[in-house]
Amino acid sequence: MSLGSRVLTFSVALALPVTVAGSAYAHFFAESSTAQHKPPRVNYSCPTPAPDVPQSATVNGEQGAVYLNVFVSTHGHPKKIRVLRSSGYPDLDDAAVTAAATWHYIPGSMNEGPVSDWMALKMDFGVHENGTTLKAAAGGTSGDCDY
Repeated sequence: MSLGSRVLTFSVALALPVTVAGSAYAHFFAESSTAQHKPPRVNYSCPTPAPDVPQSATVNGEQGAVYLNVFVSTHGHPKKIRVLRSSGYPDLDDAAVTAAATWHYIPGSMNEGPVSDWMALKMDFGVHENGTTLKAAAGGTSGDCDY
């Protein structure tokens, strides 16, 4: 086994809605049980490049999951990104944040209108000897993906 054959793999778990205390929209949820809320989500019809991880992370066998909280604007742009739970490796955490900042999102909606809202995102990094690399789905280059 040579270290040169190790590949850092990456996968994205299902993005889940996040309830944030003190959210600007918290009063809508509390006051209206008939409101139809859809949380923001990753727009997989646009490119979602895998994180650019330093070679040292692969050589050192760094692996783990990074849990992010992403604030998505009404236009689908990530405005704030927080690391909720670290992988334990700053370079993996930084790679996850940098990648999430380049992705495109579908904004949340409330009663059919777009709203800025938080979403959770989990990125898994693992080391495998088989050379198979898992990446987030890459989409087309539609005009909706241009910022």
